[in-house]
Amino acid sequence: MYTAPKPPRGGGGRTRALLYGGITFALVFLLIVGMAVAYLVVRTVTAGGDPTSAPTTSATAATTTSASATPTGEVAEERCWAPEDQGRSSTNPSGKLRGGGLQFTPPSSFPDRHYTTNLHFTEDSAMAVAPAAADSDWVSTVSVAKVHWQDGVEYPGDKAAAERMTDCFISSSWLWSEASGRAESNRKGTEVEIDGMTGYQVTVDYLFTKGPSESITGYAITLVVVSTPEGPSVFLSEVPVDNAEQKQAVADALASVTGIS
Repeated sequence: MYTAPKPPRGGGGRTRALLYGGITFALVFLLIVGMAVAYLVVRTVTAGGDPTSAPTTSATAATTTSASATPTGEVAEERCWAPEDQGRSSTNPSGKLRGGGLQFTPPSSFPDRHYTTNLHFTEDSAMAVAPAAADSDWVSTVSVAKVHWQDGVEYPGDKAAAERMTDCFISSSWLWSEASGRAESNRKGTEVEIDGMTGYQVTVDYLFTKGPSESITGYAITLVVVSTPEGPSVFLSEVPVDNAEQKQAVADALASVTGIS
Protein backbone atom coordinates (compact mmCIF):
# COMPACT_ATOMS: atom_id res chain seq x y z
CA MET A 1 0.00 0.00 0.00
CA TYR A 2 1.25 3.46 -0.87
CA THR A 3 1.84 6.05 1.81
CA ALA A 4 0.92 9.71 1.47
CA PRO A 5 3.12 11.86 -0.81
CA LYS A 6 5.77 14.11 0.70
CA PRO A 7 7.68 16.99 -0.88
CA PRO A 8 11.28 16.55 -2.03
CA ARG A 9 13.67 17.72 0.67
CA GLY A 10 15.17 20.44 -1.53
CA GLY A 11 11.88 21.74 -2.93
CA GLY A 12 9.52 24.19 -1.30
CA GLY A 13 7.06 25.74 -3.72
CA ARG A 14 7.14 27.87 -6.81
CA THR A 15 8.95 30.90 -5.34
CA ARG A 16 12.50 31.23 -4.08
CA ALA A 17 11.45 32.88 -0.79
CA LEU A 18 9.25 29.93 0.15
CA LEU A 19 12.02 27.53 -0.80
CA TYR A 20 14.61 29.05 1.51
CA GLY A 21 12.09 29.57 4.30
CA GLY A 22 11.09 25.91 4.19
CA ILE A 23 14.68 24.72 4.33
CA THR A 24 15.50 27.03 7.25
CA PHE A 25 12.47 25.84 9.23
CA ALA A 26 13.38 22.20 8.63
CA LEU A 27 16.96 22.69 9.80
CA VAL A 28 15.89 24.52 12.95
CA PHE A 29 13.30 21.83 13.73
CA LEU A 30 15.85 19.03 13.32
CA LEU A 31 18.32 20.89 15.55
CA ILE A 32 15.73 21.26 18.31
CA VAL A 33 14.73 17.58 18.10
CA GLY A 34 18.38 16.50 18.16
CA MET A 35 19.14 18.56 21.26
CA ALA A 36 16.09 17.17 23.05
CA VAL A 37 17.05 13.56 22.27
CA ALA A 38 20.64 14.16 23.42
CA TYR A 39 19.42 15.65 26.72
CA LEU A 40 17.15 12.67 27.41
CA VAL A 41 19.95 10.18 26.67
CA VAL A 42 22.38 11.94 29.03
CA ARG A 43 19.73 12.23 31.72
CA THR A 44 18.89 8.51 31.48
CA VAL A 45 22.53 7.47 31.83
CA THR A 46 23.32 9.75 34.78
CA ALA A 47 20.11 9.54 36.79
CA GLY A 48 20.85 6.13 38.35
CA GLY A 49 24.31 7.00 39.71
CA ASP A 50 25.82 3.53 39.40
CA PRO A 51 25.42 2.38 35.79
CA THR A 52 25.59 -1.27 36.87
CA SER A 53 22.38 -0.85 38.86
CA ALA A 54 20.28 -0.12 35.74
CA PRO A 55 17.87 -2.91 34.72
CA THR A 56 19.21 -5.12 31.93
CA THR A 57 15.82 -6.20 30.57
CA SER A 58 14.50 -2.88 29.22
CA ALA A 59 16.95 -2.65 26.32
CA THR A 60 16.20 -6.23 25.31
CA ALA A 61 12.46 -5.59 25.48
CA ALA A 62 12.77 -2.43 23.39
CA THR A 63 14.82 -4.25 20.78
CA THR A 64 12.31 -7.08 20.60
CA THR A 65 9.38 -4.68 20.23
CA SER A 66 11.13 -2.69 17.50
CA ALA A 67 12.08 -5.79 15.56
CA SER A 68 8.59 -7.23 15.67
CA ALA A 69 7.00 -3.96 14.51
CA THR A 70 8.62 -4.08 11.03
CA PRO A 71 9.32 -7.48 9.44
CA THR A 72 12.91 -7.87 8.27
CA GLY A 73 13.41 -6.84 4.64
CA GLU A 74 9.95 -5.35 4.18
CA VAL A 75 9.82 -1.87 2.61
CA ALA A 76 6.64 0.19 2.48
CA GLU A 77 6.55 1.67 -1.04
CA GLU A 78 5.76 5.38 -1.15
CA ARG A 79 3.85 6.84 -4.07
CA CYS A 80 6.02 9.98 -4.15
CA TRP A 81 9.34 9.34 -2.44
CA ALA A 82 12.39 11.56 -2.03
CA PRO A 83 15.90 10.56 -0.91
CA GLU A 84 17.17 12.06 2.33
CA ASP A 85 20.35 13.31 0.65
CA GLN A 86 19.61 15.15 -2.58
CA GLY A 87 23.00 16.84 -2.75
CA ARG A 88 25.30 17.35 -5.72
CA SER A 89 27.81 14.80 -6.98
CA SER A 90 28.40 16.25 -10.48
CA THR A 91 30.51 19.16 -11.68
CA ASN A 92 29.22 21.34 -14.51
CA PRO A 93 31.37 21.46 -17.66
CA SER A 94 31.97 24.87 -19.17
CA GLY A 95 28.77 26.38 -20.56
CA LYS A 96 26.58 23.44 -19.51
CA LEU A 97 24.58 22.11 -16.57
CA ARG A 98 25.07 18.49 -15.57
CA GLY A 99 23.04 16.16 -13.36
CA GLY A 100 23.27 12.38 -13.21
CA GLY A 101 24.19 11.11 -16.67
CA LEU A 102 22.80 14.09 -18.61
CA GLN A 103 23.98 17.59 -19.47
CA PHE A 104 22.50 20.45 -21.50
CA THR A 105 23.15 24.00 -22.62
CA PRO A 106 21.00 26.34 -20.48
CA PRO A 107 19.06 29.07 -22.30
CA SER A 108 20.61 32.53 -22.04
CA SER A 109 17.20 33.82 -20.95
CA PHE A 110 17.36 31.57 -17.85
CA PRO A 111 20.17 33.34 -15.96
CA ASP A 112 19.81 31.97 -12.42
CA ARG A 113 21.25 28.67 -11.18
CA HIS A 114 19.96 26.46 -8.39
CA TYR A 115 21.11 23.06 -7.22
CA THR A 116 18.01 21.98 -5.34
CA THR A 117 15.13 19.97 -6.78
CA ASN A 118 11.35 20.26 -7.04
CA LEU A 119 11.08 16.68 -8.30
CA HIS A 120 10.58 13.45 -6.35
CA PHE A 121 12.95 10.50 -6.84
CA THR A 122 15.88 12.77 -7.75
CA GLU A 123 19.26 13.96 -6.52
CA ASP A 124 22.30 15.70 -8.05
CA SER A 125 20.09 18.34 -9.69
CA ALA A 126 21.27 21.32 -11.76
CA MET A 127 18.63 23.90 -12.63
CA ALA A 128 18.42 27.05 -14.77
CA VAL A 129 15.76 29.49 -13.57
CA ALA A 130 13.97 32.52 -15.04
CA PRO A 131 11.02 34.69 -13.92
CA ALA A 132 7.79 33.21 -15.27
CA ALA A 133 6.06 36.59 -15.73
CA ALA A 134 6.64 40.25 -14.95
CA ASP A 135 3.59 40.43 -12.67
CA SER A 136 4.41 37.31 -10.61
CA ASP A 137 7.20 35.95 -8.42
CA TRP A 138 6.73 32.45 -9.85
CA VAL A 139 9.55 30.96 -11.88
CA SER A 140 10.18 28.85 -14.96
CA THR A 141 12.83 26.13 -14.74
CA VAL A 142 14.78 23.67 -16.85
CA SER A 143 16.93 21.05 -15.14
CA VAL A 144 18.65 17.68 -15.21
CA ALA A 145 19.12 15.29 -12.30
CA LYS A 146 19.97 11.74 -11.33
CA VAL A 147 17.01 9.44 -10.71
CA HIS A 148 17.20 7.81 -7.26
CA TRP A 149 14.34 5.36 -6.91
CA GLN A 150 13.12 4.46 -3.44
CA ASP A 151 15.64 2.38 -1.53
CA GLY A 152 14.53 -1.24 -1.31
CA VAL A 153 12.01 -0.88 -4.16
CA GLU A 154 12.80 -2.17 -7.65
CA TYR A 155 13.19 0.49 -10.34
CA PRO A 156 10.11 0.11 -12.58
CA GLY A 157 11.72 1.15 -15.87
CA ASP A 158 11.91 4.48 -17.65
CA LYS A 159 8.28 4.62 -18.80
CA ALA A 160 6.73 3.88 -15.41
CA ALA A 161 9.26 6.14 -13.69
CA ALA A 162 8.51 9.06 -16.02
CA GLU A 163 4.75 8.67 -15.57
CA ARG A 164 5.05 8.41 -11.76
CA MET A 165 7.42 11.38 -11.49
CA THR A 166 5.11 13.49 -13.65
CA ASP A 167 2.11 12.51 -11.50
CA CYS A 168 3.97 13.44 -8.32
CA PHE A 169 5.10 16.75 -9.77
CA ILE A 170 1.69 17.97 -10.89
CA SER A 171 -0.23 16.58 -7.90
CA SER A 172 1.96 18.30 -5.30
CA SER A 173 -0.28 20.70 -3.38
CA TRP A 174 2.69 22.37 -1.66
CA LEU A 175 4.22 23.18 -5.05
CA TRP A 176 1.05 24.55 -6.65
CA SER A 177 -0.70 25.91 -3.55
CA GLU A 178 -1.25 29.39 -5.04
CA ALA A 179 -3.18 28.02 -8.02
CA SER A 180 -6.77 26.78 -7.86
CA GLY A 181 -8.93 24.79 -10.26
CA ARG A 182 -5.93 22.75 -11.37
CA ALA A 183 -6.34 20.17 -14.12
CA GLU A 184 -4.04 18.46 -16.61
CA SER A 185 -4.58 18.60 -20.37
CA ASN A 186 -2.94 17.33 -23.56
CA ARG A 187 -0.93 14.64 -21.79
CA LYS A 188 1.23 12.54 -24.10
CA GLY A 189 3.86 9.88 -23.56
CA THR A 190 6.36 8.56 -26.08
CA GLU A 191 9.56 6.56 -26.30
CA VAL A 192 12.55 8.71 -27.25
CA GLU A 193 16.23 8.42 -28.06
CA ILE A 194 18.69 11.05 -26.83
CA ASP A 195 22.35 10.93 -27.87
CA GLY A 196 22.01 7.22 -28.59
CA MET A 197 20.33 6.49 -25.24
CA THR A 198 16.76 5.26 -24.89
CA GLY A 199 14.19 6.96 -22.69
CA TYR A 200 10.58 7.95 -22.20
CA GLN A 201 9.09 11.44 -22.46
CA VAL A 202 5.90 12.80 -20.90
CA THR A 203 4.46 16.19 -21.89
CA VAL A 204 1.44 17.74 -20.20
CA ASP A 205 -0.22 21.13 -19.81
CA TYR A 206 -1.16 21.82 -16.19
CA LEU A 207 -3.91 24.45 -16.28
CA PHE A 208 -5.48 26.69 -13.60
CA THR A 209 -8.76 28.52 -13.32
CA LYS A 210 -6.95 30.97 -11.05
CA GLY A 211 -3.19 31.36 -10.88
CA PRO A 212 -0.69 33.72 -9.27
CA SER A 213 -1.27 36.31 -12.00
CA GLU A 214 -3.52 36.92 -15.00
CA SER A 215 -0.67 36.15 -17.36
CA ILE A 216 -0.10 32.62 -15.99
CA THR A 217 -2.98 30.27 -16.77
CA GLY A 218 -0.99 27.07 -16.52
CA TYR A 219 2.38 25.42 -17.11
CA ALA A 220 3.70 23.35 -20.01
CA ILE A 221 5.71 20.51 -18.49
CA THR A 222 8.16 18.19 -20.23
CA LEU A 223 9.75 15.31 -18.31
CA VAL A 224 12.14 12.82 -19.91
CA VAL A 225 13.70 9.84 -18.12
CA VAL A 226 16.75 8.47 -19.95
CA SER A 227 18.77 5.29 -19.40
CA THR A 228 22.38 6.52 -19.24
CA PRO A 229 25.61 4.61 -18.48
CA GLU A 230 25.54 6.41 -15.12
CA GLY A 231 22.02 5.15 -14.39
CA PRO A 232 18.56 6.59 -15.08
CA SER A 233 18.55 10.39 -15.27
CA VAL A 234 15.86 12.97 -15.93
CA PHE A 235 15.32 16.21 -17.84
CA LEU A 236 12.52 18.49 -16.62
CA SER A 237 11.20 21.79 -17.96
CA GLU A 238 8.24 23.88 -16.75
CA VAL A 239 7.18 27.17 -18.32
CA PRO A 240 3.88 29.07 -18.62
CA VAL A 241 1.69 27.67 -21.39
CA ASP A 242 1.25 31.13 -22.93
CA ASN A 243 4.94 32.10 -22.89
CA ALA A 244 6.04 31.24 -26.44
CA GLU A 245 9.57 32.57 -25.94
CA GLN A 246 10.26 30.40 -22.92
CA LYS A 247 8.65 27.36 -24.54
CA GLN A 248 11.07 27.72 -27.46
CA ALA A 249 13.98 28.22 -25.04
CA VAL A 250 13.32 24.95 -23.20
CA ALA A 251 12.74 23.13 -26.50
CA ASP A 252 16.22 24.26 -27.55
CA ALA A 253 17.57 23.14 -24.17
CA LEU A 254 16.05 19.67 -24.64
CA ALA A 255 17.55 19.46 -28.12
CA SER A 256 20.98 20.16 -26.60
CA VAL A 257 20.83 17.30 -24.06
CA THR A 258 23.64 14.72 -24.30
CA GLY A 259 25.25 12.08 -22.16
CA ILE A 260 28.35 12.97 -20.17
CA SER A 261 30.86 10.56 -21.72
